[in-house]
Amino acid sequence: MTRIEEIHKKLPNTHLVMHGSSSVPQELQDIINKYGASSKQTYGVPIEEIPARIKHGGAEDQMSTPTTAWRSTGAIRKVFSETPEEVRSAGLPQTRPDGK
Repeated sequence: MTRIEEIHKKLPNTHLVMHGSSSVPQELQDIINKYGASSKQTYGVPIEEIPARIKHGGAEDQMSTPTTAWRSTGAIRKVFSETPEEVRSAGLPQTRPDGK
């Protein structure tokens, strides 16, 4: 918060977009790591800090993007890992262009 307050003092009419505001739920990290990733714990901005961020120029918090991306990545990793035959037959050619 200190950095945001400093920016707001120097540029009071500047509105900030905060990226990386959300943490990723542990269960989503566990799914991704189970299927081959090695992701470390993420930490976002505590909900109670958001009003202070707004007061000091925070016009927008990007909060759901990481969770959405992690949810999709986890689901894709799981399908690829558990049902590789389904992935292969999902409309893709069954042989390589060279016939093998």
